[in-house]
Amino acid sequence: MKFSSLVLVGVLILTVLTLHGCKKYRLNKQTTSAEDNALAEDSFDDIFKHINEAADEQNLDGIAKVVWTSDYTFSSSCATITLNPPAWDTTMSPPAWNNTFPKTLTIDFGSANCVGNDNKARKGKIISVFSGKHNETGTVVNTTLDDYHVNDYHIEGTKIAINDGSNSFSIEVDGKVTSPDGNDQVSWKSTRTRTWIEGQTTNFWTLNPDSSCCEFFDGILDDVYSITGTASGVNRNGRMFQAEITVPLRVEFCGWIPEITEGTVEIEPEDLMLRIVDFGDRVCDRTFVVTIGNKSYTKTY
Repeated sequence: MKFSSLVLVGVLILTVLTLHGCKKYRLNKQTTSAEDNALAEDSFDDIFKHINEAADEQNLDGIAKVVWTSDYTFSSSCATITLNPPAWDTTMSPPAWNNTFPKTLTIDFGSANCVGNDNKARKGKIISVFSGKHNETGTVVNTTLDDYHVNDYHIEGTKIAINDGSNSFSIEVDGKVTSPDGNDQVSWKSTRTRTWIEGQTTNFWTLNPDSSCCEFFDGILDDVYSITGTASGVNRNGRMFQAEITVPLRVEFCGWIPEITEGTVEIEPEDLMLRIVDFGDRVCDRTFVVTIGNKSYTKTY
């Protein structure tokens, strides 16, 4: 009886270990953490793009320009920008730069989905408080989101950007992204350095009527950024992960849409093998390749 019991216990232990090994093998093949990290990365990069362009349009660089319209037409004609207090005060005689800070920039897409020129549907508000002029070293931009959605994904959290000078910002994000059905949620924190590497000499107001793409918007569509840093989060399955950019991410516009076209991220989910995420070689295809051990998987974000 004692021998039989020992054999039974041994079989049970072997079965449990085998099942655990099979489960871990299956988990090791998953690309969930890589996909969720890319989703969060893209979501908060998109927010940074809106803030930059709206700040430029509203003269937050301290260079007075005439504002053509109160509608934010780059991403959507139904998004309205307000800046309080205004940067270029036309109520003064003569009109002059208003040096009162902080200033609050609000990009309001409304309460119903509105489709922009980049074919993304947005609603809700992006609210950013500027401690100084956007292009001045030391300026802090503190951003919050009010019921903000992109393609029905609910994006929440805070984003703090500090102007480090030399076209570079230190950025910290503490946020989460929830799927349209509300069943999946990604928590994401990141510490990044974002450097403007191309397109610095043009802006929202640079006109190029001979453009083959987007006419008057070429001054912002030629912008390219390089991103370095680390992130951590919890994926949709509740598994923690760590991420580190090992080759700087290149973010550029592909038509109207900003994409990550180059760079490498190493992602390490809790208790699983290292994932290496490669965004390619400057091709506009919104894809990345996840390598786990000797297997590779192509994904689209």
